[in-house]
Amino acid sequence: MRPFRYTYLWLLLALFPFFLSAQTRTQGTAPKLSFEIGAGAALNEGSYGEEIVNRGLSPNGFAAFTFDAGFLGFTGQLSAHTDGKYAPFLADNPSGTLGNIYFLMDEGGFFSHLGPVTLKAGRFRNFDSIESPYSLFINSNGIAAPTASIAYEGPLLFFETRWIGLTIDSWQKTDAWPSGFPDRAMDLHVFGIRKGNMRIGFQEATVYSGRRYFDYEYFLNPLPQIFTQYVRGQGGAPWSSDYDDNYVMGFFVNVKKPGNYSLTAQAFIDDLGMFGLAGWTNNPWQVALTLGASIEKPSGTWAFNIAGATKYTFAPSTMSSGTENTMAYGYTYFPDTRFDIGWNTPGFQPKTIAIEDNMIGYKYGENNLALELSWNKAFPFATLAAAFEFRLAGSNSPTNPWHDLTTDPQSGFEWLNDPVLEKRFLLSLGGQKNTGPWLFSASLTAGIALDALELRAPTPPTGTWPSATSLVDQKSYIFTPTPGNTKPLLNLTLRIAYRLTKGVRPLP
Repeated sequence: MRPFRYTYLWLLLALFPFFLSAQTRTQGTAPKLSFEIGAGAALNEGSYGEEIVNRGLSPNGFAAFTFDAGFLGFTGQLSAHTDGKYAPFLADNPSGTLGNIYFLMDEGGFFSHLGPVTLKAGRFRNFDSIESPYSLFINSNGIAAPTASIAYEGPLLFFETRWIGLTIDSWQKTDAWPSGFPDRAMDLHVFGIRKGNMRIGFQEATVYSGRRYFDYEYFLNPLPQIFTQYVRGQGGAPWSSDYDDNYVMGFFVNVKKPGNYSLTAQAFIDDLGMFGLAGWTNNPWQVALTLGASIEKPSGTWAFNIAGATKYTFAPSTMSSGTENTMAYGYTYFPDTRFDIGWNTPGFQPKTIAIEDNMIGYKYGENNLALELSWNKAFPFATLAAAFEFRLAGSNSPTNPWHDLTTDPQSGFEWLNDPVLEKRFLLSLGGQKNTGPWLFSASLTAGIALDALELRAPTPPTGTWPSATSLVDQKSYIFTPTPGNTKPLLNLTLRIAYRLTKGVRPLP
């Protein structure tokens, strides 16, 4: 453990001059302190979205604070929910819980703005380098996780290195992981240039498992991470580590003319096959792509986004028996599609982890096509928004390699080739009103899924599992379209919040 602690010490010493210079530049500027509390309720009806247990009205609330002195600040937000998504909070009372209330740490950590440099460490919501409902490297839902990042935004260049913790010291035991989820984390790099209204960037990420939680070389080394992995893992050298991590890469382009239009494209490359040419294997293409455009008119801001991912994208590539802890490197926050919601009672009581809650990147995962048309406009009385989304989805196996197979099928490009596909239609309406320190908001989502996805057990390709098959291959469940399975959805969310602010510095 000593080298791990020393790594943080040297990092803090290296950053100390930045704090001194930033403090000098911000002298005489008042810090900003804000508090915010809010309450609301969500009405959930219909059978779509199995992660929500309590249909009907589910109250919720939150409290948040932020202190920002420029060169140093901190923030925190805690929320309470009653929708049955997770087990209730334990309490020392006769029932053993606080009713059906559970809590989430939405954010909590320190940050620093040192001129063009931003530092973060703690638990933060994570977002991509592009603004899109279908961003590919980081889930557009902004999932909170342990995070440390160093980012630079200059007039010509920009870059970021970001570490995200996934699972550590897990007590969560499932049929696929009877010893608990392994320790897992990832590192993301972004490098880009600006030219007028255009931003062009290169992104790469590495997910690693079953070893130290924070890999400082991925975090601090600006060389492409693929070289870091291969050099450290090469055999026949005294430093050989034999690590087998999951490396992905991609690009994005964004052209934005404020007040007029915005165009965005992003690609995610997990693996590219060579279709068997020149003796190369014919492994499936694992890629995702998103395109988006928006235009600002007197009638409002109109946007169209489309995205898709091929079959097997984002999943781990193997789960050989006895090596699950080192191979749980799928592009997900958790290495399974289920968890034990009744952990304090005997037996495994499985509960679904929604794909949108599990994906590190593109929120819908593999093997789908999604498109969305949206509109929003600020009126004197409120800001209104609307969106229509259509999604076509095949089988989805974010944590189980190759779905029902145990090895690479060598089938080349595969996408939406299932016998049955889910067809989902969603219409969303929303509004928000600010009145002094008060904020009022409401949203309504209604839709239907035809031949909807259902979570099912893997099926052995030959009728029985080979003796060497890992538990993950046998027990990590798969989302599959089900013929005739119709699921409606209705969600109404109401919220009121009050914010008290002191100081002059804008919030981050």
